[in-house]
Amino acid sequence: MIFLQSALKHLQTATFFESSGDSLRRKGFFPTKDPSLLHNCKQYFWVRPDASVLQAVYFNPLEDSFREELILKHYVQHLVKDSRSEGIGFNILSRDRPWDFRVGFSSGITQNVEITAITDREGFFQRLTAEELIQRHAHYPTIRLGILEKILGKFPDHNIADLIADKRQSGFSKSDEVENPYYPEKPKVFTSINMLPLLNLKDELQKAILEKQRKKHRGKQQTILIIDNRTAIADIDDFMRVAKEMSHFFDWVEFPEIWLYTGYGGGHVEEFEECLLLPLKLPRALHKQFGLCD
Repeated sequence: MIFLQSALKHLQTATFFESSGDSLRRKGFFPTKDPSLLHNCKQYFWVRPDASVLQAVYFNPLEDSFREELILKHYVQHLVKDSRSEGIGFNILSRDRPWDFRVGFSSGITQNVEITAITDREGFFQRLTAEELIQRHAHYPTIRLGILEKILGKFPDHNIADLIADKRQSGFSKSDEVENPYYPEKPKVFTSINMLPLLNLKDELQKAILEKQRKKHRGKQQTILIIDNRTAIADIDDFMRVAKEMSHFFDWVEFPEIWLYTGYGGGHVEEFEECLLLPLKLPRALHKQFGLCD
């Protein structure tokens, strides 16, 4: 399987960033660059019951549309680099009509791209959403009282509660702007003492793909499906095992290409970006259509 070959090549050739301390890194899913230098990057440290620490690095843009655009850009860059066809360019022809992107390549080929995400921890997306709520609003000196109350519901804080109570007694409504206690924006540390239940990786991957397969929209045969890897502790070995078990399933779904995308950082400057793209399903004939094969 092409995925297994790509994963093994990655493990053999990648030189991962050596972080300080005694924490372990996710096998195969760790950047080669210093995470502190990557844009839109978040680091997690999972403390296991045996007191060992697993370190993970995540791509963390705060707007979903921006995240999808960067994933698309990284996919195309990977496609061109992997094929050694530097002259290939692309344009976004449409958004969400009905697929996430309709892309036109300079070779004359057009293709749809659909992006979905998976995790291996129950409630992980909800936790990320709560953290991003603070990060998104920390850039502004004022904040709506209703938003501040929403943050308080997710992150209890006596000082914030007293601030809200004082504003309420003064007659402020949810739509009124108040001073923002999270401003100015600065690095934040989020902690939690409860470990989220572990989900079955194979089930979550199949569920995400089936959700897209069941869409009634036409054009699946011309749509590239990208799986945004938001897992917490799964490593490349886990995905290699699951990919082998799901080979017949991948053949059955209509999407001609299915990629696993693991992002670490990204923005507008390539120097501060890094990601890993591994194919779950990739017919060589499709690359020949693009003129992207040797």
